[in-house]
Amino acid sequence: MQRRQFGTWATLALAGGMGSAWSQSQPGRIVVGFPAGGSVDLVARLLEEQWRAKGLPFIVDNRVGAGGRLAAENVKASPPDGQSVLLTPASMMAIYPHTFKTLRYTPSADFQPVSRVVNYDFALAVGPGAGGARTLEEFVTWARQNPSKAAFASPAAGSAPHFLGAMFAEAAKAAMLHVPYRGTAPAIPDVIGGTVPSVFSVFGDLMPHHKGGKMRILAMTGSKRSELLPDVPTFAELGYPSITFSEWYGLFAPAGTPAQRIADLQKANAEALQVASVASKLTELAFQPAPSSPEELRRQLASDHAYWGEYVRKTGFVAE
Repeated sequence: MQRRQFGTWATLALAGGMGSAWSQSQPGRIVVGFPAGGSVDLVARLLEEQWRAKGLPFIVDNRVGAGGRLAAENVKASPPDGQSVLLTPASMMAIYPHTFKTLRYTPSADFQPVSRVVNYDFALAVGPGAGGARTLEEFVTWARQNPSKAAFASPAAGSAPHFLGAMFAEAAKAAMLHVPYRGTAPAIPDVIGGTVPSVFSVFGDLMPHHKGGKMRILAMTGSKRSELLPDVPTFAELGYPSITFSEWYGLFAPAGTPAQRIADLQKANAEALQVASVASKLTELAFQPAPSSPEELRRQLASDHAYWGEYVRKTGFVAE
């Protein structure tokens, strides 16, 4: 750690700005389970920048693989000293326990909730492989007529976009093959290139490609249209009210992390999200800043865990 950074951190600690003294011989880690350039990574880097500016040196550590599970396993195994924190979509905590026969972590036992970070919506976008469809109705017609070609990509098997795509296919009465990727970033080129006709993913990840004319967002899962793309309808508007869903990213520390460390991290997150430039950038990315207390995140996780458990049991899906 640079002497200036340590001095700033010590000053904050002594002043009570970030809680009790927290000695760091090296930078802490914001661990994410998806590739650089994806939405989770971008949010992590916004936090990293603000935390460093406040004298709390952290780096983003991309532990890519297994649909984000490697990152969770890494943080679970880390010392509970507040130096390692997981930034994750809700799927890895609320859905994976129901879909994987063997999961090397138990969210309620192995992690301490720190704070929710952002809320966001999902969307369905198509590329040139979707028969030229420009509306959801046209895509459904094409998919029904081309069952051997109809498919949708998602960031990971067993993720919320995977199940939302499956829900939509069932509601549309169209057989659609699911094609899982290791994050949204590697799926985008295949959709743009026509290898896969469509993709269900984070609205903000798809938005730049819609604006650039490389793919077309047909519908979004929010309860209302986004001000960023007011021309894109919601699924509910188009006759699919069951495809209304928003998800969140949250911060989690290893179980056993001292309460003061959790409070420090929660405060650092809340303060970062209040910075005007951060809020503006998140809005550009179609995220809504949504900081919470650890207990609020714990309750939300419990609610989402129960919701997805019921759905997964109905489908009988088991991840490989």
